[in-house]
Amino acid sequence: MLEPRKQVGQVGSGSVALGPVGQVGRVAGLPPTLVQRIRAEFLEMPGLSLTFWQAMRLWNLDELVCRSVPDVLVQGGFLTETRQGAFRRTGG
Repeated sequence: MLEPRKQVGQVGSGSVALGPVGQVGRVAGLPPTLVQRIRAEFLEMPGLSLTFWQAMRLWNLDELVCRSVPDVLVQGGFLTETRQGAFRRTGG
């Protein structure tokens, strides 16, 4: 039997965000491993392209956190937002 999914995205003291070449920076309010986990999803699935709503559902995130994580990865150059509003890996 499947266990219920835990709600991810509780506000914490900060987290580490990895940019395209492993640059490390502090991201206030995000759980410590959330950005790395979502980054890993895009690395493991080449061609993955998700809209905000798809990402929110896939990772069971609340709206505020789900808006923050892609922004961090876009600012770090790891993700790109398409004209249609989907997020995909830069250069992938």
